[in-house]
Amino acid sequence: MGFQKSDATPNLYYIVVGKDPLILDLYVDDLFITWEERLIEHCKTDFASKFEMIDIGLVHYFLGLEVWEDDGHTFLA
Repeated sequence: MGFQKSDATPNLYYIVVGKDPLILDLYVDDLFITWEERLIEHCKTDFASKFEMIDIGLVHYFLGLEVWEDDGHTFLA
């Protein structure tokens, strides 16, 4: 699919499409994708065609962190 593994951490992957990055964080059987909405939708479609998966929507908790959005900003606690 073209993702490159990050040097920073072994479970972080990224790809740049045009000038837009797409960031993917993988932990066991959980997958967190972030950045441009159209790229996220395309990525989910690609993954679903290759793997059995369920899209549970927006993230609320990931790796013990609470995640929420307010006024266009994303917060972690």
